[in-house]
Amino acid sequence: MGTDGGVYCSMDKGNTWRFLRNLPVSQFYHVSTDMADPFNVYGGLQDNGSWYAPSRTAGGISNADWKNVGYGDGFYVYCDKLDSNINLLAVPGRQDCTLLQKTGEYKSLIPFKDEETKDLRFNWNTH
Repeated sequence: MGTDGGVYCSMDKGNTWRFLRNLPVSQFYHVSTDMADPFNVYGGLQDNGSWYAPSRTAGGISNADWKNVGYGDGFYVYCDKLDSNINLLAVPGRQDCTLLQKTGEYKSLIPFKDEETKDLRFNWNTH
C-alpha cells in the first residue's frame, strides 16, 4: 500500500502491516530550483516540511544531502534569485514566511489589518 507517509506491505491480507523504511519515497506538492551550479532543488513535502538538496553529487544524492527549511505540510519553497540564503515558504493554513538559512531565522509575512478590516483568514494553500 502506498500512502503520503510511505510504502507498507501486508502478507496476511491486511491484518498486519510492515513499513518499508528502505524505500526513500515522498510526495512533493511543488518543486523549484535556485541559481547555484549545480542547482539545488527545493520542495514542500506532504506531512513532512520543506526541504532542499543539490541536483547532483559525486556519489549520487542520498538522504543525508537533504536539508530541512520548513515545518508542517510543505507547499512552496522559492529561493531568492540574488541571495540563495533567503527562502520564501508557504505554510499551510497560515501565512507565508521567509527563512534566512544561515541564521535559521523565520520572518512572518502576514499582512496587518487596520481597524476597519475583519479578522484575516488564510486558505490551506496560500498560493
